Parts: sequence; structure tokens; C-alpha cells
Amino acid sequence: MQNPLKETGEYGAHEVLKHGHVNVKESLEMGHPLELSERNYAQNEFQRSLRTMRTLQGLHAPLKIVAELRACKTVGRLPCLPSSNLMRDTLLGNDDVLTFDDVYNDPERSEEIRPAFAVMAKANWTGF
Repeated sequence: MQNPLKETGEYGAHEVLKHGHVNVKESLEMGHPLELSERNYAQNEFQRSLRTMRTLQGLHAPLKIVAELRACKTVGRLPCLPSSNLMRDTLLGNDDVLTFDDVYNDPERSEEIRPAFAVMAKANWTGF
């Protein structure tokens, strides 16, 4: 099992303001053999759709989609704000699909939102 306290401060304790809350879920081992398959389902489905697109429309169609997805990764927000990934969802056709995370992931209670000054200090951002 991995150590969830990856980044510690000078006193050996995890600095929540700089690094955010510890995600213990990532350090847990899998409980069921199908969990890995379910975890990679979206990626496998995307690869299958790219292969189908290449067969039906030619090489240019999947290359265009992959290039647009790479371009939308470069557009971001401030480092303290989580991205909504609206552009990626629109490109993939998932902008009208409601998932479990859309319903039960309340952004006000999210552990990803951290104070902007602490994130900027971590990145050694000096200002304008």
C-alpha cells in the first residue's frame, strides 16, 4: 500500500493548505477482479470508437478528435479551481449525459477547492 502522505512540511505533517486533502481512496487495493475493467471502461470505449471512426471515415477523423482533445487540455483555470471539462465533454458527446459524479459531487463540499494564495505559494508564483 502506498503512503497517502506524499508531500509533508518541515514538521513531517501533511500540509493541507498547500497540497489539499489526502485522497485515501487511491491508495486502497482493488476489491473485485472486475473493478479494473470497470475503471478502464471509458478509455476502452473511446479507443474502440476511434478504431471504428478510422475504419469508416479514414485516418483524419480520429487524428482530428485527438488533436482537439489535446488542445482542450491546455485551456485551464486558476490552479486552485477544478476544471469543469465542459469542452472535453462536448467533444466526446457527454455534455448531455448525467453521471453519478454530476449528481452527488457538490463543488462546495469538494476537497479540491483550496485557498488561491496557498496554491500560488506552492508554485512559487511571484505575481505580475
